[in-house]
Amino acid sequence: MMKFAKALLACAFTAIASTAVAQQSTGSIAGRVVDDLDAGIPGAAITARNLDTGFLREAASGDNGVYRLAGLPVGTYRVEAQRAGLVRFERDGIIVNVARTSDVDVILRVPVLTETVTVAAEVPLLPVTSSTVGEIVDTARIEGLPLNGRQFANLAATVPGVGLGFHSELTKSTQYSPQISGGNGRNVSYVVDGGDNNDDTVGGLLQLYPLEAIQEFNVMTQRFDAEYGRGGAVINVVTKSGTNDLRGSAFTFLRHDALNARTFSEQANQIDKQAYRRYQFGTSLGGPIVVDRAHVFGAYERTQQDTRQVVNTLGIFPLEDGVFDVPFREDLLTAKVTTTVTPAHYLALRYGRDGNSQPAGAGLRAARSSWATSSNTYHSVNANHNWMIGGASLNELVVQYSRFVNEIPPTNMGPPSVSRTV
Repeated sequence: MMKFAKALLACAFTAIASTAVAQQSTGSIAGRVVDDLDAGIPGAAITARNLDTGFLREAASGDNGVYRLAGLPVGTYRVEAQRAGLVRFERDGIIVNVARTSDVDVILRVPVLTETVTVAAEVPLLPVTSSTVGEIVDTARIEGLPLNGRQFANLAATVPGVGLGFHSELTKSTQYSPQISGGNGRNVSYVVDGGDNNDDTVGGLLQLYPLEAIQEFNVMTQRFDAEYGRGGAVINVVTKSGTNDLRGSAFTFLRHDALNARTFSEQANQIDKQAYRRYQFGTSLGGPIVVDRAHVFGAYERTQQDTRQVVNTLGIFPLEDGVFDVPFREDLLTAKVTTTVTPAHYLALRYGRDGNSQPAGAGLRAARSSWATSSNTYHSVNANHNWMIGGASLNELVVQYSRFVNEIPPTNMGPPSVSRTV
């Protein structure tokens, strides 16, 4: 038996001015504060509050009225602005997406009487502060579209220029691979909560996460910023956090051979349709630890698939011919804790685990004794701390530890075949 394990410790500590690009795991709100004559208003106090979690971030407009609220966890916000002697401004329903800036311009009017102006309008979907080509796959799309296999990255196929192909690598034989702009899928860089999630040996997605744990992801097909560093395309993922409301879900799915036709192998070997069972079930739960201050979220998902493989060695190993079971088992687990220490400090800690096993080497001409059991275990711990300094600059520290072990023991037909991932 051979084992391969490697610890990946990635640290990024970046000080970002108010005009810098959005952080990988968060978004921003930016714009200009002006008066009735479109003249910039300096020194206005601007706040953004997430009504689901109570997260609050503050900033002040500069000399020309420009402001930026950076490092905002994804979600829906209320923006408020005020300055002494002017009408207070409020705007609800500002959606912040991962790695994007929502443009919100503020008009502070001279009051006739004491009043508050509340604006109810949607932010334009077309970003004007970045040339990145891509699209957000949000919660509504994740929850509303049918998804065979419940692999979140497959929803990237709903974005123009993205297709799907089947992954042929042993440790990913049940995965599909998003193929972007004509690529084969191995050149896509995956970022989860600001941390690296790439298979450095064969390319593509490394660790899977429960679909219930995915908040949204940004598929960037072209012209993405240099901060992402590598890859022909980028899929930037944010996992869910708890909110002030206690919320949960439970699900189960079943596929059965009664709904299947005979496979090509079954028809070619003139045998009956074989048994097929696939169960997927799981749950999620999130809520407050301390209202408006600390929240927790967890999700679990299990897949149990039982299929059968026809083996015909053309008489070379007659005792090895027949129909054999091909079981697949996978468990996915994610847990995340977030806290707002102060309006300027936000902390998030997330643990993820993916464990699966299945026969390796199964095929029509492969003798049963040549098969082996491939076991794969993934662990990752991701910590994110971002904080504002003086209301004008943002620091962000992302630390991630990842471990991947792949085991394929020797078989009766020869030495083991071991797939290694860095």
